[in-house]
Amino acid sequence: VPAARKLLDEADRILGFPLSKIISEGPEADLTRTDISQPAILVASLMSLEALRAKTSPVFTATAGLSLGEYTALVVAAALPFADAVHLVRIRGQPRPAGNRRGQVYRVRARVLEVGLELPTIRGRGLVLQRSP
Repeated sequence: VPAARKLLDEADRILGFPLSKIISEGPEADLTRTDISQPAILVASLMSLEALRAKTSPVFTATAGLSLGEYTALVVAAALPFADAVHLVRIRGQPRPAGNRRGQVYRVRARVLEVGLELPTIRGRGLVLQRSP
């Protein structure tokens, strides 16, 4: 599906490394790193949607997701641009210092600002990025 392939190519460009090659060829040790697997799961989910769209015209009245799936839902709802979602899930998947359970939201927010992303506002509320222990 060309639209699905376009997403994967765009993710390669956004991330600055060949996610597509890691997905198709490995090594598995790289694919199981959360800073790589989370963007891979996001992109694979959206590629699945593009494959569905190639066969039918789904109409969504709402989207929802749990944990990483929330980012996919936000992209599908056009509340978060694809490029920003790829950046955010990469940051989300980066290892955090041992014992640092508090302050994760601030670290993610700082990294988001560092890479030049703007946090979207959804119905007047800022997007909150939080990881549970």
